[in-house]
Amino acid sequence: MKSKLKAQAKAILNEKPLGFVFEQNTSEYNFLLRIFQGHPEYQIKAGSGISNIYISKGLEFSTRCFFITRIDGSTTDISYIRSIDGATSKISDIKCACRSAVKDVVERRRLKVVYGETKCPISGDILYPENTHIDHYNLPFNEVCDAWLKSQNIDIVHSCLNDNSVDHVQEISFASKTLKESFITFHNANTRLRAVSKTANLSTLKKRREKN
Repeated sequence: MKSKLKAQAKAILNEKPLGFVFEQNTSEYNFLLRIFQGHPEYQIKAGSGISNIYISKGLEFSTRCFFITRIDGSTTDISYIRSIDGATSKISDIKCACRSAVKDVVERRRLKVVYGETKCPISGDILYPENTHIDHYNLPFNEVCDAWLKSQNIDIVHSCLNDNSVDHVQEISFASKTLKESFITFHNANTRLRAVSKTANLSTLKKRREKN
C-alpha cells in the first residue's frame, strides 16, 4: 500500500513543471493533502492553514519537492515519503545527522571542482555549479552509515541528536561532539568523494546503487 502511494506521489512530482500550483479540491490536491496529513510534523507544517500546494526545488539539495503555502503567506517544504512512512525510524534520524556531520567535507570537495573545465567521469558532461553533485563512489553514503552503526548502540546514538529543523531545511545533527567526530573519521577513512553531473548521479549511478 505504501509503495503504491509513494509511486503515485512521485509520478505527480515528476510530471508537473516546476512552479506548478495544485488547485484546491482537484483530485491531485486532495490526494496530496490526504497523505501530507500523515506527516509526523503536519501541524507545524500546516501552521495557520494551507492555502495551496506547489512544486519547486528544495533549498538544501536542489531537488524537486512539494511545498505548502500557508494562509499567512509563509511557505515550507513537505516530504511525501516521510508523510507516507509516518514517524521516522531512529536509524533514518541518525543518517540525517551523519549527513549533516560531513556537510563541510562534501563542500570542501565541491570547492576543488574547476567549473567549466572539470568533466563528469560518468557522463563526460562539463561541470558547472548548477549541475554538480558530489558522489560517494567506492562506498555509498548509506552503506558508510550502516557500517559505522555496527559499532554503535543505536538507542544511545539516537538520544544524542539535536533536531534543528526549520522551514525548507531538515537539520538533525549530533549533540555529541565525540559521536560527530567518530563518524567523520570513519567516513573519511572508508569512502572517497568525486564530482559528477546531476544527470549521472540521479540516473546512471542511482540505478547502479539500486541494483546493489
